[in-house]
Amino acid sequence: MPQQPRRVGSGSFVVAAGAVLRDSQFDRIQQILIANRFGQELSVAELTQKSGEQHEALRKTVEERLDAIRNENAEKLDQMRQTVDEKLQSTLDQRLGASFQIVADRLNEVYKSMGEMQTWPLASAI
Repeated sequence: MPQQPRRVGSGSFVVAAGAVLRDSQFDRIQQILIANRFGQELSVAELTQKSGEQHEALRKTVEERLDAIRNENAEKLDQMRQTVDEKLQSTLDQRLGASFQIVADRLNEVYKSMGEMQTWPLASAI
């Protein structure tokens, strides 16, 4: 614990390490210490304010970047959905086309068979 200055005689103080100071010197040192303490308090307040401002700026930057990422992801998701829809439609068209072609081929075979059956002598008798 630091030693407290004590008055020795008129107009002088004894401080740590036995140094003797005059009243004017002691007053000047007190003023400097008070000014330094006031300056430190201002510095702490300024640092606190700057820290808060930087924190707010960082939060805004992070929020803006997250919004940008969300928008990019939404756009990419829409593109992927469109691509999937196009491929599904293409596959569906191909399969339906192939199925209808098979049905058409079978119907042609049935018509041919019916035509051949009409040319048989037994069929004409019926």
